[in-house]
Amino acid sequence: MMMPEGPEVALHAERLSAAFRRSSLESAAILSGRYTGRPPARWDELQRALPATVESVNSHGKFLWWEVCSVHRL
Repeated sequence: MMMPEGPEVALHAERLSAAFRRSSLESAAILSGRYTGRPPARWDELQRALPATVESVNSHGKFLWWEVCSVHRL
């Protein structure tokens, strides 16, 4: 499997953002990758904040992230 380049990641971010903006994020799971054994920092905080609304999907270089707004206060 080939690693995507920056422009491909940016395109995916744009498409994901257009498809999921203002959608409800009900749950999140780590299915594979480097965080399967040890979740990333603040993972438990994200879990407590769900459900949340997807505000946008962004990228910088090959890094892609989702911005969400909690429906309720933590």
